[in-house]
Amino acid sequence: MRSKKEAKRILKAFGRAEGKARIEYIDSFLPEKTSYIGSINYKHMLRRAAIVVVLMVMIMALAASAYAAVLHYLNYTKIEHKDNDEYISVDGTSGKDDDYSDITFLEPTYIPDGYTLKSESYDEVFQEKIWRYVGKNGEALNILEYPAIVGVHMDNEGATRSTEIIRDTEIVLYNYPDGTAGVLQYDKTLIIINSCLDAEEMKKIVLGIIPE
Repeated sequence: MRSKKEAKRILKAFGRAEGKARIEYIDSFLPEKTSYIGSINYKHMLRRAAIVVVLMVMIMALAASAYAAVLHYLNYTKIEHKDNDEYISVDGTSGKDDDYSDITFLEPTYIPDGYTLKSESYDEVFQEKIWRYVGKNGEALNILEYPAIVGVHMDNEGATRSTEIIRDTEIVLYNYPDGTAGVLQYDKTLIIINSCLDAEEMKKIVLGIIPE
């Protein structure tokens, strides 16, 4: 008797469990249930998209800051006079002279056609290196490199001045009626170029000097 009652109880419990499972299975196809599940997935997708956007913004910000970090600026103060622009090294005025005892001289790799090397000199006392080139008709092209604590004067009479970024380096260009000059700084090296060339040739010379 007991066994029959126990069997009936077990069957009823099984029936209730099976019925509940069937109801849940059917409910999963109802519009209300589908809408609820869809809203969960939609919210999850929105959260994931928001995270992706935040990560992209962070990556772009880091990339921009890294790019800014590798730019080589002219770390000089410019004072305009009537006939010249005076450039005073910011480091030179702050007593950092010893930091420039190991500068790297950058060899020119591009020289316009028709120019030949006239002389190459190096002064160990003043740590300056000069390349002098001459064109077919006697045109001069001089490339001078110094420690970036040396003050310089650039002729500004009859010149138009512009500042550009060539590759990753800032250069101040002086365009004269009969040529172009440029002043730039790469790390601890100050570079001055005087020429009878136009601005485009000047930029090619700069690209041939600064490292890639």
